[in-house]
Amino acid sequence: EEISIKNIVDEIKINFKGLEIEWVKSDNTGDKKRLMSVEKKNKIGIKNTIGIKEGIKDTVNWFKLNKDSHYKKYNSFLENK
Repeated sequence: EEISIKNIVDEIKINFKGLEIEWVKSDNTGDKKRLMSVEKKNKIGIKNTIGIKEGIKDTVNWFKLNKDSHYKKYNSFLENK
């Protein structure tokens, strides 16, 4: 299933009330379209068990429940200063 980055962001906003998103506009907007190949995954028999909306909802809920521990994890960029 093809889904745009904007649609993914909109889905995150639905599940993360109060989240502010700022779209950065510039001359260099990057790729117009990115598609992930699932050919190898399909060849070895891996099947999706949930859709993108449910996956985003589960991820946002996990983050809300674990955000304190998430920020306490080792960050090599911050720890080596």
